[in-house]
Amino acid sequence: MPSGCPPSTATAPGYRSLHSPMDDVRKSPEDARDYRRLCLESGLLVLLISDPDMRASCSVENEFLSNTPDGRGAKRAAAAMAVEVGSFADPDTAPGLSHLLEHMLFMGSEKYSGENEYGKFLVEHGGDANAFTEAEHTCFHFQVDPGSLRGALDRFAQHFVAPLILEESLDREVLAVDSEFQQALQSDHARLFQVQCHTARRCHPFCKFSWGNRASLVDTPAAAGLRVRGMLQDHFARHYRADRMALVVLGAEPLDALEHWTRESFAGLSEDGPRCSRQPAVPTCMPGGVSSGADEEEEGRRAEHLGDMMGELSCKAVGSSGAMSEIPSCKGGDTCDATEGAAPHEAAPPYDTVDTVLYQSLAVQADHHQLHITFPLPCLRAHYQSKPAEYLSHLIGHEGCGSLLSALKAQKLATDLSAGVGGTGFDRASTYELFTVTVTLTQHGLPRALDVAGLLFVYLAMLRRAGPLEWVFRELSSQNEVQFRFQPQASAQSTPRYSDLWLPANVSAARSDLL
Repeated sequence: MPSGCPPSTATAPGYRSLHSPMDDVRKSPEDARDYRRLCLESGLLVLLISDPDMRASCSVENEFLSNTPDGRGAKRAAAAMAVEVGSFADPDTAPGLSHLLEHMLFMGSEKYSGENEYGKFLVEHGGDANAFTEAEHTCFHFQVDPGSLRGALDRFAQHFVAPLILEESLDREVLAVDSEFQQALQSDHARLFQVQCHTARRCHPFCKFSWGNRASLVDTPAAAGLRVRGMLQDHFARHYRADRMALVVLGAEPLDALEHWTRESFAGLSEDGPRCSRQPAVPTCMPGGVSSGADEEEEGRRAEHLGDMMGELSCKAVGSSGAMSEIPSCKGGDTCDATEGAAPHEAAPPYDTVDTVLYQSLAVQADHHQLHITFPLPCLRAHYQSKPAEYLSHLIGHEGCGSLLSALKAQKLATDLSAGVGGTGFDRASTYELFTVTVTLTQHGLPRALDVAGLLFVYLAMLRRAGPLEWVFRELSSQNEVQFRFQPQASAQSTPRYSDLWLPANVSAARSDLL
């Protein structure tokens, strides 16, 4: 049997799984994987995934790999860690610090002190790794040949247990961050995002410079008399705690073996914070076919949620010509109305939404013209079951007869339209969501961009008058059920971004108000 392949059975002597009620998960009938969810004594949330198909391929490894030029067609084991901290936590004296820490964290650990030990091990065993920083989360992930998971997992874990954060690595990683920033300057999407940040309320962390560059990570701290390495160490100590982390491990081994390895490798993780008392606020449908649920109070509120959201989106006055009757400008307020005792951004969206519309024109690199209309909304996580944003995204983005896009095409104003809340952590955060309608304009439509916006508001007003439509919801529910059953298996990398949303409760398949 190849090294690292699992035995036919495995146990974790001396360990007891701290299983939550989430163990009885609903998964697709087509999903052969086994799942186990744990909360370790340190507070670390863990999702273990055992793939029997990977197990079979491991037992005939040489024959399996020979079917592909480099073995990359084979299934690979993987792990990913989501940490509940992102650029929103950056200090003003070092914008981009969370991004820099993402780079610095894997430059050696006390147990594996070589700066490139982790990366070298992965390359030698058919693997790779990456990471990204978002508004409120930082995610690290790797994949590797199934037989090498244990060694890779231990090296991965040690960077969260005891990273070195070496001074001699600092200049090189600042240069890497600065290089990413320079590349982003050429991206229309990144430039548009930075305009959105710049025009946000000054008291809201959305206005922060999240990328970081040499000026923000070297010059700005130096001007304040601060050492960047010390700031990185403080940032790590404050935020990289077990009770703010969620881990996903995908391997060929049985669940007991995966649990044993996980407990062993992450035993030294910082235990500051609650012990297995975490009750994450919002669940999600897990990629790969796991679904979880919430309180019964949600049942019957679907129409109310959808109606409220339609009101949010169609609150502007619309003239008879379809154009917005007035568009006062705004440059992003310097003050926020916050609830007493709460941080300003906890009680307010990133933009002032009261009788204010921000209109900006941005030169682009691409050879097309787009109109982006963004609606700041409250966080919709509490309504994850009825999914009001997805419902409206379907109606606004519909391309059939009688749709908004068909009307725009008939007037030769646009060629494409999409709508919804983006998939990044900057579009969906704990205090807000950004619902964006993107219209690709024709040359004829470019000078009539405000008329296009006016037609959108006419359409939204029509949806509001009609109210939630039961047949539309049923159609979407049926489509989603089919997608849930026959979805392709997701990798471990795609899972932990949402792991902070798990709840220890199950969704009943009989619920009729769910998407």
